[in-house]
Amino acid sequence: MGAQDPFGKSKTATQHQSEVDEGNIRLAGPISSYEQDVIMPMLNQMVWNNQQFMSYPKVVRQLGAIGLQWQDRTTIAPEDLIGRFLVQPLASHRLLTKQTQVQQLVNILDRAPIINQMYGPQAVKMPKLLAMILEQGFDVRNVDDFISLPTEDGNLLTAMREQELWYHGNVPPVRSDDNQMRHAFAHQEELKEDRFEMLDQNNPQVAAKARAHVAEHMDRIAMIQELQEGMLMQASQQGAMQQSMGGGGGGGGESPVAGAGGPEQEAGSPKVRRNENQRGEGGPKSEAMKNAPNQGAQ
Repeated sequence: MGAQDPFGKSKTATQHQSEVDEGNIRLAGPISSYEQDVIMPMLNQMVWNNQQFMSYPKVVRQLGAIGLQWQDRTTIAPEDLIGRFLVQPLASHRLLTKQTQVQQLVNILDRAPIINQMYGPQAVKMPKLLAMILEQGFDVRNVDDFISLPTEDGNLLTAMREQELWYHGNVPPVRSDDNQMRHAFAHQEELKEDRFEMLDQNNPQVAAKARAHVAEHMDRIAMIQELQEGMLMQASQQGAMQQSMGGGGGGGGESPVAGAGGPEQEAGSPKVRRNENQRGEGGPKSEAMKNAPNQGAQ
């Protein structure tokens, strides 16, 4: 880049990069067709060949965040593996094209405040755009751990939807944006239903996960309550300290603020003196200043 062109015409690094980008765009179509029609069928055939090595059902263990939990053994049959593998070829032109696209998205993110100021606060959804840049450009898969996405983008589920998923063999994880109190109460009532008792009999593994799901909701509620109690305790301690520092020197009717009325003084005290007579300045004025707009002028 930036070197002398072999054909005698010098090019800058920007011109050279632009030509490379244009070449990548022209090659993107043929390479994509080659991947779709040749590479992906070959990879799928390799997956099918690997599935043939599993002829009998096997028992596997599920590992949770804190080790083995409840009914952690699951039987996997050969037919359970069919269609469960996704092959995706990765070519060099996609990497270069991705770099260009990510740079363009970053430029939009830099101009998003001005765009939102001109066309409305939701013209560019900045948290969602930032999450998309991190996911597609940098392959970050846990974006929701450190970026607060809007509710409609966070795939939040109501308590009713979560309970319906239980009976289809799926127990979704607890999210930090869930209404913990409402979910916990609704789930506790659902545990008393007859259909959950049937689920416990037919599929105890899913029922155990559902109980653990409810327990996690209760744990988060207890954690929030303890945090709130700690904050209230700190606020009360700070208030008591300020009161002891400000009002410890006078009597019960005095105020720690100089010139302000205390709790035992009348509503009109202290009064504001608005003329010179109340200040003891009722002396005669000069002839030139009798008609002055300022009453305090002598």
